This record gives sequence, structure tokens and C-alpha cells, in this order.
Amino acid sequence: MILKGVAFAQFQAPIVALIAGLDRDALAQAIAAAPLPELWAQAVEIYASSGSFRGSEANFSEYITPYAGTLDAAALDQLLDAVAGNGQNYAAAGTSTLLLSVVRNAGAGRLPSVDARNRFYQMLLRSRRREAFAEMTALFEADGWTPPPAALDDDED
Repeated sequence: MILKGVAFAQFQAPIVALIAGLDRDALAQAIAAAPLPELWAQAVEIYASSGSFRGSEANFSEYITPYAGTLDAAALDQLLDAVAGNGQNYAAAGTSTLLLSVVRNAGAGRLPSVDARNRFYQMLLRSRRREAFAEMTALFEADGWTPPPAALDDDED
């Protein structure tokens, strides 16, 4: 609860320093108590570096899900990149459902940027995970997004 003091200018610098020193367990406890925006960067970093399928799902539930309904487009861009950047994340069986839930809860006008959607879609094509994330791409398309053509790999040039 002390971390909520980050909202007050006179306490911001020391609390930001305190946040930077939190270990995984303390960060999870802080997020469970109050998913503050100042904790997001560390939360998404932990998720991005998940080392196993089950660990990925657990990290998503513990560090990302508490932010459902509060993330803006920039944070959702980071989340899509965290999924796309780690095979443990995008191949975990529960990721498509977990991610869809968080993105749906973002609300109108707060969906990921077109660039982030495009990067995510290219990952889906490369990894052959398009079907697993079909509801996600349908949500993006309903918002006016058009899937880009497949990017050429360097060895295809």
C-alpha cells in the first residue's frame, strides 16, 4: 500500500527507486494489492522472459491479468510484443485465451496500435499459430485492422 504514494510528487522519486528494487515475489504481492502503472514495466518484463509454457501462463495470470481493464494502447503494444517475442509465451496453451481477455477488457479506443498488431500477426504467420489466435485477429479486424501480407524472411530475398 505504501507504493500508492508514488502518485504524490514528494514521494515519487524514493518510491520509484523502491519499485525498481522489488524482487519477483514482492512485485507480485504489490500488483495483487494495487496494479499501479509504475509496476507495469517490470510486470511485462517478467512475463516476456518466461522460461516455460506453464511458467508463461502463471506469469500472465500473476503479473498481467491484474491490469485487465486498465491498460492503454502503449501497454497493450508491449504485451503483444512480449507474447510474440518468446516462443514459451505464444505457444503456451492458455495464452490465446488470457491475451484475448485482457485485450477485450481494454475498451474502445485503447486497442493495440496497427504496428503492434502487424508485428503480432507476422509472428502468427511465422510460428503457424494463426488458428490459435483466430479470435484475437477477428477482434482486430472488427476494429478496422487489415492483416498485412506475409513478410519475406531474409533467406527468401
